[in-house]
Amino acid sequence: MKPTVFIHTSSHEIVSAKVAMYSHLRASTNLDKFDIKLIQLEDYPHLMKRHAQSCIRFGKEAAWYNDVPQSFLPLRFLVPQLMGYEGTAVLTDPDIFAVADVYELLTRNMEDKAILCRRFGDKSRGYNSSVMLLDCSKLRNWKWEEKIDEVFAGKFDIQDWISLRTEPEEIIGNFEEEWNDYDTLTQKTKLLHNTRQITQPWKTGLPFKEKNMNNHKKGEREETRHEKIYNIVKYNRYGKRRLLKSIKNIILYGEPNLYQKHPDVRQEKFFLSLLKESVSKGLVTSELLQSEVKQGHIRPDIFNLLQSVNYSPSEVLQTAEPINKTGA
Repeated sequence: MKPTVFIHTSSHEIVSAKVAMYSHLRASTNLDKFDIKLIQLEDYPHLMKRHAQSCIRFGKEAAWYNDVPQSFLPLRFLVPQLMGYEGTAVLTDPDIFAVADVYELLTRNMEDKAILCRRFGDKSRGYNSSVMLLDCSKLRNWKWEEKIDEVFAGKFDIQDWISLRTEPEEIIGNFEEEWNDYDTLTQKTKLLHNTRQITQPWKTGLPFKEKNMNNHKKGEREETRHEKIYNIVKYNRYGKRRLLKSIKNIILYGEPNLYQKHPDVRQEKFFLSLLKESVSKGLVTSELLQSEVKQGHIRPDIFNLLQSVNYSPSEVLQTAEPINKTGA
């Protein structure tokens, strides 16, 4: 089996996943040597049927919901099984976009490790598994259906699984941060990860729902708009201007906070230029975009923004900040 890039997603993030796929098609000069595939939550009933079931996350009782943006996370551990426990694969989130040729990562020497990824700065948090290079032949113990059953039987904390704390340290190696560059775009970046959800460029202006983080209690009642206003007034710590803005957002959108504009305009431009080319190539259709806007997954001004895009991804990358921008 060819080395393969897997992008895992759900219907919530299907547009960004398709743009991520296109970014690899655009960035690589070795497309005949590897495959690129999407893994979509809705195609896996063994996880879909767990909607609203209890699990443990961050040491607390939580519920897992299929209709929130990050519901696809457990799919990342399905990759070795999909590869028949042979060969190498790269797994990425749907909010990660190729700046460089991923074939360089697919073919690197793993030095007998089963997994290469980026470690969190706080080592107690484990590893960030949102980008992983996998030697699938060394991960034959990743029996996905069995692990899903164990998670929802409360046998281990799902966050420990996601952060690879359930794996032996000796099988995990580190790769350079540019292969999972968190909201940072420089001349060194290879995979750009728009990891901070509240500033993802395709969602700017939409209501930001705290409950979409997948660790609220099962059956917890949704607050009414009046209750939300009462609570932010009661516990306000931000001053009058922020308070009034939050109240206005609740009245208009049902939530105190909205997705914000990305602080790096180049990253917004990079995504929009990739999306425009994805549409022109037919990988993302106008009908899909219209549907995703209607469902509240994509910012409503997306068509107007695309009309104003008169630059290519390559032109955006030419403006990437120099590697030694701080003089360090």
